[in-house]
Amino acid sequence: MNNLFIFPALACILQVRHIIGCNFIERYESQKKYSLAGRKRERGKNLFVLYFASCFLLISCSNNNDLKTINSDSVNNNLQKYDYMEGNTQGSTFHIKYKINGDSIKISDIYSIFSEIDNSLSIYIDSSIISRINNNDTSVTTDKYFEDVFAMSDSVYKLSNGLFDITVGQLVKAWGFTPGGHKKLDTKQISKLKAHVGFNKIKLINHKLLKSDSRILLDPNAIAQGYTCEVVADYFISKEISDYMIEIGGEVKTKGLNDKGKLWKIGIDKPIDENRERELQTILLVTNTSVCTSGSYRKFVEENGIKYSHTINPKTGYPTHQNLLSVTVVTQNCTYADAVATALMVMGLDDAKKFVENHKEIEAYFIFVNKKGEYETWNSERLNSMIKPLEYKDFQK
Repeated sequence: MNNLFIFPALACILQVRHIIGCNFIERYESQKKYSLAGRKRERGKNLFVLYFASCFLLISCSNNNDLKTINSDSVNNNLQKYDYMEGNTQGSTFHIKYKINGDSIKISDIYSIFSEIDNSLSIYIDSSIISRINNNDTSVTTDKYFEDVFAMSDSVYKLSNGLFDITVGQLVKAWGFTPGGHKKLDTKQISKLKAHVGFNKIKLINHKLLKSDSRILLDPNAIAQGYTCEVVADYFISKEISDYMIEIGGEVKTKGLNDKGKLWKIGIDKPIDENRERELQTILLVTNTSVCTSGSYRKFVEENGIKYSHTINPKTGYPTHQNLLSVTVVTQNCTYADAVATALMVMGLDDAKKFVENHKEIEAYFIFVNKKGEYETWNSERLNSMIKPLEYKDFQK
């Protein structure tokens, strides 16, 4: 199993939430003892991926990496075949559904992609490119995966005025969002650590990552799962697959229609305590786009009685502590959506709203706590057409 973001491994649980006639909703969750990716978002599990199929269902909650095929009649009554695969990757889980075009995709091909990305971007593989860079190995050269993530990180760093920054590794480690446990930090310690943070202190030249400070640690957890969705999607495009849903650690990339000939349905969790059963907040109907969520309400550290989320503010050195609980970003590129969702969480509610309103390429859905301590939601006006009103059946188990 690949361990890119979360440590240790987790188990996949597939639950059939509702069956009426031939329609069903599948909800995927992951149970985890310790979450690393959770610091940037619990978002793997802020999102439900919901599929509607007809007539029959082949499901198993497996730890093997079986490929499952679901047959269903499309809207034009021509028999269509959709393949479904699930498994563990990058310390989380993945679920992929796509319409077959010729031969089925081998799950081994998907795992090969995951392995290549791990060998570039995993901070838990000592021989990976990013680990060697963090260890100041001057002989290492970067590959396409690293350079793609670096380029998008640079772009979002600038767009967010430095609030998205993959050089936060020292802070993440110190706050206990990596193996080793939480450490109590005082202002002097944080000030010292902040000196080793700053995307403007690194450069990529001729496939070499140059650091002005050797103590800088790179951590791509806030962007790499979204990027992995993009890489898998590119592979599908190369195979001329026109309809698919790719979900990795909760980040989602969609194209075309589902096996019912309808839009893909993506559910967003209510921001409730991790000890309570998850509930849907809303459902989005999407196609040809990506959906990524960052949340602050499940994974946190507690310092002097105050709960701090897993999302680090690179400017203050502290995890975020605010009323914005969940940010969902909808935009075409999944890598961009993943990074922007994290940046918006750091910004806070008011600045995040302004950012969305000024960037027409993204849609957003926020869940926050108002002054009365009540949950409220806000979404960009353009997202209204994608929001599906919740029905009684959506809450059934």
